[in-house]
Amino acid sequence: MSAQMNVSIQDLAGDVVGVRSDGSLTVSNIPEGALPYTTLIEDTAVVTTANNYLSVFNPIGSGKNVTFAQFTAFPYATGATGPTVNMEVWRATLVSGGTQLAAANINKFDTLQPNSICEVRTGNPAATLTGTLPILAIPPAITAAAAGASASVAIIPPSASLFVCHPGEGVVVRMPAGGDVDERWSLGFTWLEI
Repeated sequence: MSAQMNVSIQDLAGDVVGVRSDGSLTVSNIPEGALPYTTLIEDTAVVTTANNYLSVFNPIGSGKNVTFAQFTAFPYATGATGPTVNMEVWRATLVSGGTQLAAANINKFDTLQPNSICEVRTGNPAATLTGTLPILAIPPAITAAAAGASASVAIIPPSASLFVCHPGEGVVVRMPAGGDVDERWSLGFTWLEI
């Protein structure tokens, strides 16, 4: 059995192309003029009905495209859990209601860059979903013990095929049915505004 390894190639400008052991590629730079942002909700308790937990929406008229660089999900449990309702990520064409995070409170990679144009919402915002299937589905932490954790999940789109939301589009993280109240999730997105 041969060992798998990652390989990195760096040019004279300092840009790095990484070749992972699975054959996928990553780059160390972002498109010129792109501004990176990130948001995270942590220790979010699951409710017993369908719920939208987090959304990032590129409003109509923003004049920018939003390219998602990463989605992170960390499921864990504070007690014995049973129901196996996945946390899902969907594309949405309209998101409203819930609790909107002030633009000044959306995390910037550089504190001197302007506030994000995106609308970040929690607290079960209403969302018009696109398509008939989610983009992603992440299983919860299931444990018969008093507590437990599942491995964290970081979804990174492959280079050169990034997930883009044009003005009037966004993403929402939701459970289509109620889960176990002992489940907890930390959920987050990282995106570029171009």
